[in-house]
Amino acid sequence: MTMDSGTGTDSGSGSGREFEIVREFEVDSPPRDVWEAVTTGTGGWLWPMVYEPRVGGDAAHGAVVTAWDPPRHLAVRSDHPGALPPEQNADHLEHLIEPRDGGRRSWVRHVHGGTFVVGARDMRNAPDAPGIRGVQGHRDIPDVQIPESLSNSEGLSNPKSPHNPKSLRNPRNLRSSKSPRTPRSARGNRGIQAGRAAEAAQAARAAQDWDDQYEAASKHTDFYLHSLRQYLTYFVGRPVTFTALDAPAAAADASAFVRLAQELGLPDDASEGARVRLGAAASELDAVIDFRTTYFIGLRTEDALYRFFGRNHFGRPVALSIHDFAPGADAKGTEAAWHDWLTRLYA
Repeated sequence: MTMDSGTGTDSGSGSGREFEIVREFEVDSPPRDVWEAVTTGTGGWLWPMVYEPRVGGDAAHGAVVTAWDPPRHLAVRSDHPGALPPEQNADHLEHLIEPRDGGRRSWVRHVHGGTFVVGARDMRNAPDAPGIRGVQGHRDIPDVQIPESLSNSEGLSNPKSPHNPKSLRNPRNLRSSKSPRTPRSARGNRGIQAGRAAEAAQAARAAQDWDDQYEAASKHTDFYLHSLRQYLTYFVGRPVTFTALDAPAAAADASAFVRLAQELGLPDDASEGARVRLGAAASELDAVIDFRTTYFIGLRTEDALYRFFGRNHFGRPVALSIHDFAPGADAKGTEAAWHDWLTRLYA
């Protein structure tokens, strides 16, 4: 059984909004294997991470271990914005593991939460914005309409405005030598209306930005946890060589992920469970499609997990990770081959 849920609340600091993503599922693996996978084996399904095995120990992104109870409970927390991706200023991760069927199986509760930074969309779009390590949203923010009365009144204050009658733009057509003056109270009302419109636009952008970030994080969580289950089923305990690559900037285009699937030779109608033979990076892959959606593709061979990320849907270039369990795997050679492949594809 899988349980999906998530929440969002104001952080109270004025600088972000909290989020929490919760997933629960069962796997055909004993608790010790699950514990190994989420602590020392993360390179086999996520990316390599190191935990100092004690409460108060160090973890990735400036985090601190807040629970260490093998093989039942792991929790870490980071409240150091400088060590986190720019779209977050707090992050926490928790795994609860319980035995099922006499310890032959496990129930897992995964919780990922923290605080998304309000206005991260504007920071990402700034010309001098730093490289973004996290996942991003892409939807357009709906326009906030200015009241017609406000638009007209602003037009009257500009002699060249097309909203002005011709007689008002040409002083010679006026019957009086004195131009009508806008009462001070009306000017004050215009300022209040403009301020409220600006606040409404800012609030709309902040809310949409949070929604986009939450959607991206939620979809990535499902793909990562699927990869965890693949690792537990087929590769648990095996040494792994990890490789991760971002495609060139052109791979942020709307059609970039479709192009990748086509270049791989992945048939449009090939669904999860199908066995395919694909050509990529100067080699052929005899693989099973273990995951396929609009946003992600997962391929499994006898010795590796290939994870393809359609992050162009979230405003970033396409990316991939390779978890290679073959003895003597060549990390540098693998990275160079796939780098060349991606560069040619998105040239």
